[in-house]
Amino acid sequence: MEHANSAALAPPPPPDEHPAKRRRAQDSSIVGANRSRLRKLISEGHLVHPLEDGKYSFADLAHSLALCCGLAPERPVREKQATELAAKIGGTTRRHVVVVLCDGMGSDLLERHLDPQSFLRVRNDRNRLLAVFPATTPAALTTLATGAWPGQHGLPGWELRDQKGCEFPTEAGPGPVQLTILDAYVKDMRSHRPAAEFGFDKSEDIYVAPPWTSLGDSARKMKFVNAYNGTGFTTWYQGRHSQSTATIQETAAETLGTPEGSEKALEYLNNGVDLVLNSVEEADREGWKSYLYLYTAHPDKHMHALGTEHPEVCKVIRGISAALERLWNGLKCKDSAMLVTVDHGHVTVQPSEMISLPDEILDCLEYANIGVFGKGRHAYLHCRSG
Repeated sequence: MEHANSAALAPPPPPDEHPAKRRRAQDSSIVGANRSRLRKLISEGHLVHPLEDGKYSFADLAHSLALCCGLAPERPVREKQATELAAKIGGTTRRHVVVVLCDGMGSDLLERHLDPQSFLRVRNDRNRLLAVFPATTPAALTTLATGAWPGQHGLPGWELRDQKGCEFPTEAGPGPVQLTILDAYVKDMRSHRPAAEFGFDKSEDIYVAPPWTSLGDSARKMKFVNAYNGTGFTTWYQGRHSQSTATIQETAAETLGTPEGSEKALEYLNNGVDLVLNSVEEADREGWKSYLYLYTAHPDKHMHALGTEHPEVCKVIRGISAALERLWNGLKCKDSAMLVTVDHGHVTVQPSEMISLPDEILDCLEYANIGVFGKGRHAYLHCRSG
């Protein structure tokens, strides 16, 4: 009895031995180690931080383009840098501002596939502009449209899990909708019904930040040249100018990797170049200042199918450089600024380097979360209420 009593009256473990505290200490140690590893990867150049002294960001570019059009984003991120960049472009006094975005065509690809004296190699400065994080098409194009960081505009991927309204502990929501953004219209991927039928009937219900093209009257006549005019996303980012478009064709997926695929991609891009040049001529005749945005999904579409080393990818990149040289030759005699940029780069990942999560883990994630969204290595988890 004396032994039992003494055990029962024994003091509790010291605070530093409490299991919850030990777990917190372990978690803190892991977080600290991950931070140190991340800093090391950035300092050694394996990863690129989206902000760096002396360099402009993709968000600064978006803001500067708005300023050149006499507009401004709702959520400006760096006024000083954007104002500086706008002045370099020519500001509101520049007669024509032409922006060309070549999806996926990072600096490494130019250095790999282009001759050092080629148009894009000579003029490219890989240290001038930093991509946003995550460096993906949906995150970057939405930043270009809004001037906001991805963490502000909330569109890290084309597939989003969301629900209209909040959940409360005693009032469960109707359940998440799998919003598919990149389509003819925003819809629920599972039922293929319009998102409007689930309560997402206004753009504000889907896009957190408005496009700067919708935030006032611009003195510039705008035109958007691409193969995706009329879809939900492009109509949204064109704002008040969604009727001022010129549509080019897109390469058929089944031709990627064949001579026909690369030839058609370049043919359609050159058609876009002609449309831009014609629009500039029209603006001059009518006395307008202009803002023209030419988007091509290449070489991205080719590389998703073929990797970065395929001969047809090289052919496309060389053809893009030649087409843009032709565009500049048609613009340089006018009061024009031409900006060529990209949303992200590409690396080839071998099947042996890919990690596939087991179905059991995916099932657990699906149970514990509203869902996983984002792109590939940049997954985002939304926890389920409770």
